[in-house]
Amino acid sequence: MASAAKNTAALLHAAPTLREDAAFMLEACGASWGSLYYASDALKGDPAFMQAACAVNGCALRYASAALKADAAFMREARTVGARTASVVVAARKAESALASHAVGHAVPGSPADGKSGAQRVRRPH
Repeated sequence: MASAAKNTAALLHAAPTLREDAAFMLEACGASWGSLYYASDALKGDPAFMQAACAVNGCALRYASAALKADAAFMREARTVGARTASVVVAARKAESALASHAVGHAVPGSPADGKSGAQRVRRPH
């Protein structure tokens, strides 16, 4: 799984049984939604699996089978699940950004940000 998280193309060489394993592919989707490109056609056509994948990452809907994409009820539910996931991700990113902004004001002693570490700013001529 570590190599799949770094490079989704590694899944191209995964055993077919792994590419058919819903739990494995959902974990891979958590690392990168693009990993669903390598999921088996059976999983891409499984409404329950694709709903779960959309809950992990709304972009997973891109890899749903044509039959699922043609199913209005499935698409409505998948978009709802994906939108909830996206709103959670956006909220988490805002919280991380606020935390990072707060941390900038509180430099760690000895770090370049504290202004006392001896690090010199290089000035370029105009």
